[in-house]
Amino acid sequence: MFDWSDLRYFLAVARHGSTLAASRALGVNQSTVHRRIAELERRIGGPLMLRYPAGYRLTEFGEALLPAAEAIETSVTALERRIVAYRSDLAGTIRLTVPEPLVSRIVGSALLDMFHARYPALRIEFVMSDRYLDLSKGEADVALRFGEPDDDALVGRKIADSIWAVYGSRSYVQQHGAPQRSEDLAVMRLSVLTAC
Repeated sequence: MFDWSDLRYFLAVARHGSTLAASRALGVNQSTVHRRIAELERRIGGPLMLRYPAGYRLTEFGEALLPAAEAIETSVTALERRIVAYRSDLAGTIRLTVPEPLVSRIVGSALLDMFHARYPALRIEFVMSDRYLDLSKGEADVALRFGEPDDDALVGRKIADSIWAVYGSRSYVQQHGAPQRSEDLAVMRLSVLTAC
């Protein structure tokens, strides 16, 4: 058959569009990417991508295999996370992506102290972003997000309720009116959103 790790190279080229960009993303030489892709194509019996002046494009065969390769990547990542979870000697850095308004609440609470008391060799690195980072691609290890997950590959659970309120100056409300329903917020002229 083939070496499962070769799928990493296939996926990197598919995502980044070139072997150079894929090599940078994976932290390997470009020749390694070429060699591993060629070996994968040899073992499965067909070309997965074609080279063009502007980069690489997947063949019909490559497009057909891409969803299965992504599913394997997701499964391997989940397996790795479970292995780490069952090890008693947890150490290293956890990248936690969290919306900026929540960071001050986390840092100001006793949560970090309790976490470090239980896992003294683990360090938390906050990645403050309102953009949803892709956990399956390793952009972060754990995410705190508002709302329901939009990715079936993610496992999560509700940990708290979040209460939001809209405030406006009297002059703004006199000029534009006060919102009566949540749908009214979509048409309001907001210039700055801040959180405490």
